[in-house]
Order: sequence, then C-alpha cells, then structure tokens
Amino acid sequence: MLAKKIYTRRFLKYSAVGFSGTLIDFVVLIFLVEVFAWPVLIANTISFLLAVINNYSWNKLWTYKDKNKRVVHQFTKFLCVSVVGFAINSLLMLIFLKVGIWYVAAKVFIVAIVLIWNFIMNTLWTFRKTDNV
Repeated sequence: MLAKKIYTRRFLKYSAVGFSGTLIDFVVLIFLVEVFAWPVLIANTISFLLAVINNYSWNKLWTYKDKNKRVVHQFTKFLCVSVVGFAINSLLMLIFLKVGIWYVAAKVFIVAIVLIWNFIMNTLWTFRKTDNV
C-alpha cells in the first residue's frame, strides 16, 4: 500500500512537471507557427527540446529527488526516452495533420500518450534507484 502511495505521488509530481513542459511545448509551438510562420514539424522539434530540458531538470530535483552525480549519463538516458516519445509524437502529428486534424487538438491527444510512455521508462530506467551512484 505504501509503494502504491509513493508511486501515485510520484506520478502526480511527474504529471505536474510534464504540465509545465507541455505548457512550454505548446506556447513555443504556437508562437513559432503563428508569429513566425515556421513549418509545424520544425516548430514542434524546437518546442519539444525546450520542454525536455525543463522536464529533466524538474524531475531530477523534485519528482525523484535524485542525487545521481552522473548527470550527463543520466540526461542522455532521459533524452533517449524523450526521443522515442518525440518519435511517437511526430509520427502521430504527421498522421493527424494528413487527415486534417488541427495541430493543437492533435497535440493534446499526443501529450497523453507520450506522458505514459515517458513516466514508465524514466521511472524504470533513467531514475532507477540502483543507478544513483
């Protein structure tokens, strides 16, 4: 029961961090597309990268309270998980754009899918306690 409570609390923190990253992702995406008329997929890449940096930092400090000193190694793992999430994100965005779904509505749906992938993989691999040396 305690493990479930800890896991639930961690997921809620992870989701809050993810919300801040999503906010960054959406604002930058919309700004680049609407103000600068950048292509959606390029703007989506930049907004994604800024969100990843935000999310790694806050998850390390707050969600997992991680003390791992091998930050470059750990960030690389986080980035790998995020890149797979980004591939899912981009593939789904491309599909939704092709069928005529508005990119903002598509992004809302995509975020939920990628959140679950990222949480599971970052909990089991990136911030795994046995790696905290």
